[in-house]
Amino acid sequence: MLLDHPFQIFRDPFPHIVSCPAIPWSEYWELQRAFPNFHLPGERQNQRVDMQVQQAKRDIPDNPWVAFMEAQMPTLHERVCDLFGLEFPGAVGLRGIDEQTRYPNEVNLQAMLSVNTHVAYRSRNIGPHLDDAHEIWGGLFYVPETGDTQGGNFRLYKQHYPYKFYGKLKVPDEVVECVKEVPYEPNKLLLFLNLPASIHGTSEREPGPYLRRFACFGADYHTPLYRQ
Repeated sequence: MLLDHPFQIFRDPFPHIVSCPAIPWSEYWELQRAFPNFHLPGERQNQRVDMQVQQAKRDIPDNPWVAFMEAQMPTLHERVCDLFGLEFPGAVGLRGIDEQTRYPNEVNLQAMLSVNTHVAYRSRNIGPHLDDAHEIWGGLFYVPETGDTQGGNFRLYKQHYPYKFYGKLKVPDEVVECVKEVPYEPNKLLLFLNLPASIHGTSEREPGPYLRRFACFGADYHTPLYRQ
């Protein structure tokens, strides 16, 4: 279970948790070997592709990742709320898989497997940005392919100047400073609260043959938690 192993809580530049190793290594290596192949139609460089837990249950029901993802919910949400003193009353359930049914409950949990596609030239998956204002917290559990040292670390930013969003809640590089970088390493868990100050992104990845692989967890509230 995630957060059963030792972890550290940090407050700057926004509240986050880092745990490594996040689960026993024997369990991790089983999951690492079982990470499913992704269908990557019309593959673009450094493109993110997701497999929601609902899809995984349908397509790979016997894969150990299905049981692992289901075991985290809702316990992981409860642990995060306890650690940070959060209270979100109301029904808790699984987030919908499309926009029309995305928030069927007061608190909507998500779990998915994700990859960023291969890198042909040095680039990052995403620069500084904020997540959707419905998100309470987000989490990444890293599962690199053996031998992957191409980069793609998690970056935490601090805002120095007022900014306006562009694109999908993206923030210009020139108004923020990267003050911490959490390496993309095996069996590492990173959780963070989604606040107006929670600007984050990824470092650049070097060219190479590897996919950037991780499991993604989180919880969304049915109404926005702050204005964007």
